[in-house]
Amino acid sequence: MGFSGHLVFARSERPLRSAPLFGSIEQEGLKDRVHEWWPRPGDWQTLELPRGIWDGGWPPEFDEAVRRKRAELDAEVPTDAEGALLWASAAGIRTAGQRPRIEELLRSQDPFAEDLFSALPDELGFPEAAQPSQP
Repeated sequence: MGFSGHLVFARSERPLRSAPLFGSIEQEGLKDRVHEWWPRPGDWQTLELPRGIWDGGWPPEFDEAVRRKRAELDAEVPTDAEGALLWASAAGIRTAGQRPRIEELLRSQDPFAEDLFSALPDELGFPEAAQPSQP
């Protein structure tokens, strides 16, 4: 079964799901529907959010803030290998990614985007995800 929703990739020193933007996840009963992927060194994290999480049910101010932030982020999403490499560089990643492979990932029609999404940061030179150590 495939995933249908949103993937958020960001750097944070604390758990991403505890960031103010996601703070109401716990309050809204969504805790069991939001999944954290294995973290990457350098505080890089990925959250898997269910489809519809941003669709209403939140205070109007929150909805508007999310719409503005999504528009801002969507404008910054790279659409080609050069843009992806520049984006990684702006994030402080020194990369020697192969443009043809990056283009292949960006242009893929594979319906299982989570596999592609996992491969793209690897190809761009982000540290590989690692299983967190158990306390």
